[in-house]
Amino acid sequence: MGKRATRSIEHLGDPAFELAGFSLWVHGWARDETSDWLDVTAHFSSQASKITVEGNFALADDLYAGLLQMEKLLSTLKGNAILESTEPGFKIELAAGTRGQLKFELSMTPSFREEYRYETEIDQTYLPEPIAQLKNILKTYDPRERRDS
Repeated sequence: MGKRATRSIEHLGDPAFELAGFSLWVHGWARDETSDWLDVTAHFSSQASKITVEGNFALADDLYAGLLQMEKLLSTLKGNAILESTEPGFKIELAAGTRGQLKFELSMTPSFREEYRYETEIDQTYLPEPIAQLKNILKTYDPRERRDS
């Protein structure tokens, strides 16, 4: 799926999903009316760097799978959860620690030749809001409804 020239994130409004410096905007379904691909902008910002990746590279099914894993991680505080795009784009991995903290690992790949990585720890109490945000995204972009129509 293609990438295009970077939109200025300042003009995108509030992101649909945010976690630990990572933001995701969903602009709609990809132009192909028969696919589950979403047109998205993924952005990460830290004190040291910023990276933005855009295009039709996220599948609604992948967001749904990540949502289920994040809900399980929050309820059990064991294991890990992965939220990722299928094409080069982004991957967030959360792994439970022993004291309620979560290891947050982000990789973003604007192309097959580049990869940017970031790691930190966050508290598990940060998860309810991103979980609610994913649910909200999937109310609008439900992959099951897309296939049934």
